[in-house]
Amino acid sequence: MICSAGMVGFFRHSLKFRFLLYAIPAVGLLGVVIVLAYNHVLVGVEENLGRRFVEKHVLYDESRAVGPLAREIALAKSLVKSPAIIAWASDEEDTAKKRRAIAQLESYRTIFKDGSYFFVIDGSGNYYFNDKTNTYAGRQLRYTIKPDDPKDAWYAATKQLGEACAVNIDYDSELDVTKVWINCLVHSGARIVGIIGTGIDLTGFVRAIVGYDEAGIDKVYVNRDGAIQAHADISKIDFRSLTKSDALRKTIFQLLDSEEDAARVRDVMDFLAETPHAVKSLFVDIGGKRNLLGMTYLEDIGWYDVTVLDFKTLIVGDRLTGLMTLVVLAVLTTLLVIGWIINRTVLDPVANLDASVEEMKSGNYSVALDQSTRDEIGRLSRNFTEMADAVRTNTEELERRVLERTAELNEAKKQAESANEAKSDFLANMSHELRTPMNAVIGFSDILEDETAGPLNERQAHYVRNISASGEHLLNLINSVLDLSKIEAGKLMTEPKQVNVGDIIGLCLQLISAKAHQGGVKLAADVSKDLPSLYVDERMLTQMLVNLLSNAVKFTAEDGTVTVGAEVSGGDRLSISVTDTGVGMSADEIPIALAAFEQTENGKFKEGTGLGLPLVKRMAALNNGTLEIESQPGRGTTATITFPLA
Repeated sequence: MICSAGMVGFFRHSLKFRFLLYAIPAVGLLGVVIVLAYNHVLVGVEENLGRRFVEKHVLYDESRAVGPLAREIALAKSLVKSPAIIAWASDEEDTAKKRRAIAQLESYRTIFKDGSYFFVIDGSGNYYFNDKTNTYAGRQLRYTIKPDDPKDAWYAATKQLGEACAVNIDYDSELDVTKVWINCLVHSGARIVGIIGTGIDLTGFVRAIVGYDEAGIDKVYVNRDGAIQAHADISKIDFRSLTKSDALRKTIFQLLDSEEDAARVRDVMDFLAETPHAVKSLFVDIGGKRNLLGMTYLEDIGWYDVTVLDFKTLIVGDRLTGLMTLVVLAVLTTLLVIGWIINRTVLDPVANLDASVEEMKSGNYSVALDQSTRDEIGRLSRNFTEMADAVRTNTEELERRVLERTAELNEAKKQAESANEAKSDFLANMSHELRTPMNAVIGFSDILEDETAGPLNERQAHYVRNISASGEHLLNLINSVLDLSKIEAGKLMTEPKQVNVGDIIGLCLQLISAKAHQGGVKLAADVSKDLPSLYVDERMLTQMLVNLLSNAVKFTAEDGTVTVGAEVSGGDRLSISVTDTGVGMSADEIPIALAAFEQTENGKFKEGTGLGLPLVKRMAALNNGTLEIESQPGRGTTATITFPLA
């Protein structure tokens, strides 16, 4: 008995047992429901599939239809804007204008797909034409348009239509060709001075856009009036649509079995004309058969793309109704029964579990899951609940620690900001305190050097020059430290303007010439004469070049050379380089030289604050430029600053 009770309990909680328990009554009920609903569902599926198929087919074919004509229309629109064409149309008798216009027409003939063009000058009605074999070279005037001749009625109709370009299928008896003609108006101001265009061979065009080998699918292209412009059966094409009366046109409405269908198609056409590239589908009767039409409006050429789907040819529901009924009944019955069981035993608990996960993601770790069952879902629910409790505890502890750490970081940030402000205040005060006496020292030394207060002997003059030079050097050091501090604090503003780079280089060479002469270093310049102006802060550019020249002179031995070069590089950048023949640096020493207050180990040339190159690098960056250094020990150094020309 104990064993039997245990087995019963096991089966009651077994997933398979519950599947069977629910499946037995469900099979009969679902079978009845499916039999009653099958016909309705199948018809709906067929219609939905048909609509999706035909609408996708229309979108797929849109580019195939627009492509051949859109390119030719675009070329023709470009040609009608040619000044040479407009000038000749306004003064046809001018031979020079005619020669230029004919040359323009011939150049377009080579790129038109059909290799042909035509041009009718409105004033005279003269019709100029040439084909792809250049048959009419030198005698492009073929005939003259006659307003009262029915075959020339297209010309007046195109002018009256008023559109920039119109597409018309017509047979030209004078030229003995049938083509899809593209007619574009030529304007001189508001006046129409002619019509220009080209044509596409009708047979090839029809084959390209409506030729299908797939049974059950036909393509038709119609204009805004419903006149058929392209059809696999050329006899159904409406030639000379521009000049025909409504009663004589061959339209898509004539293919339909009822006026009701024709009215519905007109409504769809009106809607699509207001909504280009949208796709609409509707069922109509053609020749006693139910067909599905897919339609879209091709705004570029003013035509409608119509796909005619023979519904019964492609949708084979009637042929396989019996077999499909049995298959669908069996499959749907099985799936629905299993789905219903799984929904009750698995999906609902899993959905509750998923909802609890979403709650946890939003920060709510209090989950309430059914843990009463002893199957796999029950165990999963219990484990998930325990995990949620653990996550909640850990999250609360982590949030507490994050808050504490955030408070510590905020306090450290405040202290750092206070220290930075104190440094800035100190540097500002120091600049005033140091600059004022230094300016006085330099000023008084200049007075003494000029002997304004009386003559000096040679020894006194030497001392005064030393005082002045030392003061200038110290003031430059103070300015460098302050500029670097302002850059790091983001307070050094640029004042860019267009400057002459050659003039700046010349000025900097003059400023450094005395120091170079004193050290026995020769200065040279290799600057292009046609350098463009540069949009940059003039004071900063001058200081950057002085710093680079000063550095180069300082680290170049006697009889060495320092050369300044400038050139346009890459077409949109200007590079200024300073090259010396000095001691040079190794690859490891270059980053040190670019760091503030750092100096390389170069023996007797080690002097200064080490701010020259760091200032150049930072000032170049402020002006959207870059600094690059190439150097080798014993072979000198090249420092290049590069700025964008734009």
